Amino acid sequence: EVMLVMEKLHDSLFTLQSCGEEGLVVQQKICYLCELWWKENMDEKECMVVQLIPLLLAKTLDERIGTKADVKRFFHLRHALQVLDFDNESSTDLKSLLLRTVSSPIYLKMNEGKRLISYLCQLSSSFPQDLYKAMRAQIPDGKKMLLEAYGEILFRAWKEESNNDNTSRVVRTKTTTCSYKTLSPINTSSDTETDTGIDDNETKDLTSIEQTVLQDLSYSLLHMESHTMKKNLSIILHPFHQGKKSPEIQQLLYHLYGPILWRSLRAANPRVRVQAAHILSIVFPLPDGLNVQKAMSKATTALINLLKDVDPRVRVAGSMAASSVLITYWDALHTNDIRTILHYIIDEHAKDTSSSAVRAGAINAISILLKEAEESHAVLRGMLPLLGNSIHDKVERVRLATVSFLQTIKTIPDIKYYHVVPVHHLLARLAEDGKKKSFVNPVTSALTKLMQNSYFPQNLSGSEQAHRTLSFLASDPMAATVFYGNLSAHISVNSVAKLTAMLLKCLTVAVNNDRQQINDNTSSNRKRRRSMQSNNSEDGLSARNTSLMANVAETICCLWKSIELDLNQPSQEPIKKLIVDAFSGMVLANIYSYFEGKASENYDEGEYEVIQDCHRICAAVLRCAGRLDPNNVEGLVQQINDKLSSSELSQNLTPHVALLCMWGKTNDIIQSLSASIVKGYTQDDDDSFYIMSSSRRSGRGRNKIENTNMPQLTPEKAMEVIETILRGSDPSSATARKQFLSSDCHTLEVALEKGVHFAERLLGSFSEQCNVTLILQACETYGRLAIHKHHHDVTTSNDNENR
Repeated sequence: EVMLVMEKLHDSLFTLQSCGEEGLVVQQKICYLCELWWKENMDEKECMVVQLIPLLLAKTLDERIGTKADVKRFFHLRHALQVLDFDNESSTDLKSLLLRTVSSPIYLKMNEGKRLISYLCQLSSSFPQDLYKAMRAQIPDGKKMLLEAYGEILFRAWKEESNNDNTSRVVRTKTTTCSYKTLSPINTSSDTETDTGIDDNETKDLTSIEQTVLQDLSYSLLHMESHTMKKNLSIILHPFHQGKKSPEIQQLLYHLYGPILWRSLRAANPRVRVQAAHILSIVFPLPDGLNVQKAMSKATTALINLLKDVDPRVRVAGSMAASSVLITYWDALHTNDIRTILHYIIDEHAKDTSSSAVRAGAINAISILLKEAEESHAVLRGMLPLLGNSIHDKVERVRLATVSFLQTIKTIPDIKYYHVVPVHHLLARLAEDGKKKSFVNPVTSALTKLMQNSYFPQNLSGSEQAHRTLSFLASDPMAATVFYGNLSAHISVNSVAKLTAMLLKCLTVAVNNDRQQINDNTSSNRKRRRSMQSNNSEDGLSARNTSLMANVAETICCLWKSIELDLNQPSQEPIKKLIVDAFSGMVLANIYSYFEGKASENYDEGEYEVIQDCHRICAAVLRCAGRLDPNNVEGLVQQINDKLSSSELSQNLTPHVALLCMWGKTNDIIQSLSASIVKGYTQDDDDSFYIMSSSRRSGRGRNKIENTNMPQLTPEKAMEVIETILRGSDPSSATARKQFLSSDCHTLEVALEKGVHFAERLLGSFSEQCNVTLILQACETYGRLAIHKHHHDVTTSNDNENR
């Protein structure tokens, strides 16, 4: 009687599906009862799962109501699937539901779900191929998690099948002669289609995972043209490649790749050879289980042939494959084979003039070998200096690979990177790469990281760090400037700020000491002053050493600029206050006045190098002042006024103009320069140029200075200032140019365009006396301004679109 009741309850499961909420509640209770009947192994339990399985499966696939608990319930009922006949047409709908599990996220995220899909391969002879068809539709756009799940599913399915004594498993009697045929959605190989040589009747018998799935994946991996597809297929096959030490998997790999790998290594298509090189490094030596030594010799010969390939892409792949093989089989390979491989990589590939990719690939291969194979150090130690000249390669990617290679050597205790590339070569390369548009680039940043412990060690005191910085600036100023400009990428903002403040203090102390010495000595005691100057020079920190002081001042600017964006973050407010306090007051004004006066003193003596150094220091001081509020810089405003109003304007005024621009006076400067230029075109007073005063101020609103006005310069000096701003590559010119282009420079355009009109009149019968030189300069400057303005507008438009 209980059995009859259970049968009636089970047979009503489908009917209850359309009976509303109450019917669904009753259905759920009956399902739990049927599950219990199966788990307790009751009589005729097979009759209690026919309707239960489709209902529970459909629930797990419904994203709205399906839960992980439902998947676990269905997994525990997986053996009940064996009672169903999937070859019968009535099971078509159920089979479709089972195939949907391959694309169900909840199944692929759970271990029980993946195990269930693997189990499905054992239910029917057609299931492996049907599941694979469902999988391959997801492969092209699949995420890494999904692909890894597929690899785990296939690996478990193959392992369960290989451990099963099922007689339906296909015996590999024709493995060495069988061909491979990819299924159409994956078969987008660059090679032409080939005849499989398999009869249709034979194909129907290939029902195992190896025959129906793995052979197709391995063939596609070797011949696929799409890089994304190759990557995705590699992820799926990774469990099989990773377990190659197992005898069973080793034999599987031999059967999968043996018939096609050696043929692919000699394929006409270089892309196939590249991928075959990658596969060879994974499955090396691909033994057949009988003669490992023979297989290793054959694989090594194929590897050396890849290193000699005519296509540079194949040679790069050969270098990386050889490195991978040497890491794993260093002790197993013959000494002559190792030396031959290293000869091709170090002596041939690293000096390959036909391809920078080959040179970079050789250096990367040796770097990986050094990092992963400690036993290779003894052999490579004497060969590494042969790669040292690559630091000066004309291609950046090769130089970057060389620096990365040196960073790897730095981690090896027994090998010193400066024995491979001498320090003076590294500093020369640092200085040379710093001459680019921006000295912050991948190569300079990597070199800075490489030499950081030597020139700015973090474990020393601040005074010792400052001493090393000064020594570096004195010995190699160009390399030092680039080094400290990249330093912020490798140390904290706090450390950079402290170094900036320490260098400013050194500069201030040097100026104050020198002033004190000058005050203590009268003009009649020149010998004593020369003696003191000599002593200060020996100490290494003297304001009279203008070259060092200029390097220090410019380094301060570089350090501050490198952390300027970080200082604007709310979390960096204490560090910003440290910088502002260090530069506020009379500090900058005192330094500026000292070196401005020193430059004036040396004009008569003809010390042009000293004058140039003093101007560099003054420009650096003004750039630092531009980053501060004008109210924090005492005494400097008056000095700027005096300088601009001076009758002797032989010095470059661009730094002063840039400072006023940073302080919000850009429009006033443009107005003044425009008026000065127009007045110089002709002596005719009637031909006037009216400029409206503008109340707008460009730049930061907080920078308001009421007592600094741009004076009326001579036309020649005003034109010189504009030309220097538009043409100059120094930081002051770049700053002023950016401010000019960001503001309304229509007034300046009108003034320069007026010079173009005068030039056109000169070509006619215009007889009025005019400044021809100034007019011609205006024509050239007008064109230069138009080019800069167009580039600025295009760049601004692109930036706005990206945002």
